Amino acid sequence: MPSLESLPSEPQQLPRPPRPDFGFIPLPTVEDVQQSAPGGRVDPFQPLSSEQVEVDSDAADAVFDPASCLTLSGVLRVGQQRRALVQTQGRSGELCEGADGRCVADGDRLLPSGWSVLSIDVEQGCLALAREGEPQDLICLS
Repeated sequence: MPSLESLPSEPQQLPRPPRPDFGFIPLPTVEDVQQSAPGGRVDPFQPLSSEQVEVDSDAADAVFDPASCLTLSGVLRVGQQRRALVQTQGRSGELCEGADGRCVADGDRLLPSGWSVLSIDVEQGCLALAREGEPQDLICLS
């Protein structure tokens, strides 16, 4: 049995046999991708702004018209909860059924006070909103 001192300290690298040419273009290396991509955010999942944007309810109530201020991008089901993906007032997020449309209690408020989400129809791709309990026109995916 050879002693530990007689074994080489680094593993020997055997030459790789040449690869057959199948006409494929090799993928870029990790280094190629990292060098070609511009520097980005440290954490891409953090919000774009570190400050929490709060909706000014007086101003938003006066100008909020769902037909022109809200774009429905998609609907989905997460477990038993239905969600609507929307863009409004330069922001985007998700709405859930309920009094203020927030999916979690401390989430961003996308709707002004007095507005609520009555229902989200995943099969038809529609969102039903209400203002002060009064149902508004459906907003559907186009």
